[in-house]
Amino acid sequence: MVGTFHSSKWKTVGWNGIRFQIPADWQPIEIGKQYLVFENDRRPVLEIKWGPAAKRLFSKRPFHRPLAQLTKRFGSAFQAASVSQSWREALRAYDVKGFTWNSEDRSGKGILISCDKCQKVSLIQFLAPFTRQSNEIQARLLSSFRDHPQNEENLWSIFEIQARLPKLFQIVRHKFQAGLYELDFRQAKQNLTLLRWSAASVLLKECDLVQFARTYLGIGETGTKQINSGDSDTLEWKTPPDEQDWIKGARYFRKRQFRWLGLRHLTKRNRILAVRVQGPKPFDISTCNTIWQQYDVV
Repeated sequence: MVGTFHSSKWKTVGWNGIRFQIPADWQPIEIGKQYLVFENDRRPVLEIKWGPAAKRLFSKRPFHRPLAQLTKRFGSAFQAASVSQSWREALRAYDVKGFTWNSEDRSGKGILISCDKCQKVSLIQFLAPFTRQSNEIQARLLSSFRDHPQNEENLWSIFEIQARLPKLFQIVRHKFQAGLYELDFRQAKQNLTLLRWSAASVLLKECDLVQFARTYLGIGETGTKQINSGDSDTLEWKTPPDEQDWIKGARYFRKRQFRWLGLRHLTKRNRILAVRVQGPKPFDISTCNTIWQQYDVV
């Protein structure tokens, strides 16, 4: 059944500054920097787009541009609609405008959301067919929607991975494949990558974690610290040895890159997770470790 509702089975999605909750069986099928589409039972059920509003229009007409885009996209099938009480209550912190569209083979309804605090405009639309639980699902999803972080971190939570990064890191590219997830971020000249591999049991069948890191991530022979525990094996590697040595040898190292790697084998989840940082200057190791410790499979 499309849109089957399980009240206890929800998950949090976080992507490029926004976050919200959806039923656990909804899965992303399209992922852009500011665009997400989810499906259930092989049918699209949810579309979300967001971005900064044009400054010259925001104060008086924040919905002018997105309404024009919707009209162009759906033509005569598109029309403005009143916002239900449950939706309005769920989004009471925002300015909102509702819409619907109906074509020969598809239909949907949605809402435009304007935030005075971050000056973003977001579009959330739900795609038919709907079920008896649809209103409850939609209201819960909308009440969980946030279009900017509450602190200096962005939540990145998609598929099975979850991480928190300083919001100054901007996503550059992403790749989601069956055996490998790879998300690349940049802040000034610093590059940070989140990686996830599966199945770990296959990848580590004929090598240990250090050998894996040397093969797949190109770490050197020195600078490795490995810790084994019951639930996971971890490895930390960095070059040059520490920030003080790098500064002392700045002239010698000026063409080299500061590199740091945190790698963890989650034995029970059969996954390998890694955080890789690289740049021309040393990065704060405590920040690296915090990101690494918070990066997990959920």
